[in-house]
Amino acid sequence: MNNQTHSSSSLEFNIGIDTLKILIPKACFMSEPTTFRGQYFAPVEHPEGLISILSDRTSTGYNIEIDSRILGVSNHLISKMNIAYVIQLLNRTGYVDLIPDAYNYAFVQSGDFTIDIITEESPEVYLKLIRAMYTGVKYRKEEHSRNQNITFYYCRGKSTPKNVHFKIYDKTAKDKRNIVLKNTLRFELRLNSYKKIRTHLMLSENNAVSQDYGLRKPIPLMSVLNSKENPVFNIYKDITQSIYQYANTITATSGVYSPATVTVSKPVVFRATLTSRKELERYSLLKEAEYDLDNLYSIIKPVLKSKPGKPATVKPYGSILASYQLFRAGLQPQYSMLMELYEKLQNGILKT
Repeated sequence: MNNQTHSSSSLEFNIGIDTLKILIPKACFMSEPTTFRGQYFAPVEHPEGLISILSDRTSTGYNIEIDSRILGVSNHLISKMNIAYVIQLLNRTGYVDLIPDAYNYAFVQSGDFTIDIITEESPEVYLKLIRAMYTGVKYRKEEHSRNQNITFYYCRGKSTPKNVHFKIYDKTAKDKRNIVLKNTLRFELRLNSYKKIRTHLMLSENNAVSQDYGLRKPIPLMSVLNSKENPVFNIYKDITQSIYQYANTITATSGVYSPATVTVSKPVVFRATLTSRKELERYSLLKEAEYDLDNLYSIIKPVLKSKPGKPATVKPYGSILASYQLFRAGLQPQYSMLMELYEKLQNGILKT
């Protein structure tokens, strides 16, 4: 991922990697490094941005985990543009003594792929919109830190590991030093396995170097940093497809009624905005299911002629539910803000 802060009158964003874990072969070290294990809950004083240095169990190298704080500027991310400088900063800590081009021989173990967007309004407003409108079942939604962030997980089952970990949060609120630009909304995708990194960055097995690493086939750091893919936007698009699917329908009904002023019940008023028989039938089932897609699936599953699975079955109802939730919360006039996010994330694909 090529990192750059791009700004114009209508677009501002920053793209790169926040937290990065890399495997560096022993041959890249001029002397033995000082190893230590990071302690997240009871942190020991170590140089800012340096999380851990540990010997790798299956090779003759060392795993070094860092985050973008090592750059000394809160709104900067690790990228192709500054990776050589990152190596210099690592050497300045006194914990390692690496050759200047060690990044050319390093392999990626995991990373938090990130886009920071400067929003027109407070990030809290955008989080409220996404929280109100998300109706999918493919990703599980969790909210933390007094609603200052939303995390989406994609799991095939309750007992399976989380295949996707995608987080949206107010970066401004998280930055206690007030260095981050005002109205910074962060989108963060955690990729913590070789398979996930190859899949989301579209890296083939040819980019994997086996050498003496057995079947692990680690991925060169520079292959990751040179990737033209935008995994953050791709996952965001997949998560929010039901929100954007019926943009014209939602926008068209936004000026018809004002939920804050009507005296009849909101379900009755919303029903009047639906125009087709199919929409009315789907809304009736949603109301019967108490506006819960899991309940809805339980109701219609016994009468299905085929078994397409829950996500495919409830997908047509998701857009109606998103419209209703948007209407109920009185957020229709702010729908254009979601289009702002979509466009800025999409333009996070930077060409060199």
